Amino acid sequence: MIFVLLSNIITWPVEYLIMNNWLKDFAFRINFLFRAFVVSVLMTIVISILTGSYQALKAALANPVESSKYE
Repeated sequence: MIFVLLSNIITWPVEYLIMNNWLKDFAFRINFLFRAFVVSVLMTIVISILTGSYQALKAALANPVESSKYE
């Protein structure tokens, strides 16, 4: 979880600069809300938890005989 949060914090300035440059070219000006960063962090946390849980469940339910048969 630390790596997910760290990667989000590192990419926030890059995301802000890219989105700000992209949005300034539109005819109607909109403000870029901080809410978008919070939503992106929550989505990455949920996806990483689901992925980790799926892999842990798959490893826990695996038959150890099957994996040692090929060694």
